[in-house]
Amino acid sequence: MQSRAARNAMLWVRHTYEVLGTVKDLGVVLDNASAEERGFLLTGDGHFLEPYQSAAERVAPLEARLRRLTADNPSQQDRLLALSPLVQRRLAEWSRAIDTRRERGLDASLRLLDAERGRSPTTEVDSILAGFAQEEERLLAERLANADRSSQRALWLAVASFAAGVALLALS
Repeated sequence: MQSRAARNAMLWVRHTYEVLGTVKDLGVVLDNASAEERGFLLTGDGHFLEPYQSAAERVAPLEARLRRLTADNPSQQDRLLALSPLVQRRLAEWSRAIDTRRERGLDASLRLLDAERGRSPTTEVDSILAGFAQEEERLLAERLANADRSSQRALWLAVASFAAGVALLALS
């Protein structure tokens, strides 16, 4: 027998794991897009572009999912507001570099990368994603403790109910 509070607490734990998974997915997608973009820039081999494009197309849905999942958390919404333009800027840089490689070759794309190196938002994006995950880890610890307390209360309630039932049977 599980109380409504215990079920609700476990739903919040599951929700937090879903947010953490989405944050991780977004980080992986961005890393994959970056690796595929670099592969194309260095080799000019078009087979890198399809995985790059696929990864880049997953960014917006993952951001939207995070926005929906964290709608109740103002600090996470603030992180998303900071993250979104940085991610869009990074995607635009990758696209520019790919276009430069196609149109002007390896040397021109390498010069563009060198020029953008100090201004790239990659470190900021990684930092925001780490902060996002850290906040969710904090919430997870809190929610796991709450779920444990709720489960313990439900267990004690079940034991007390059973004991009361046995006592009533013994009295009759």
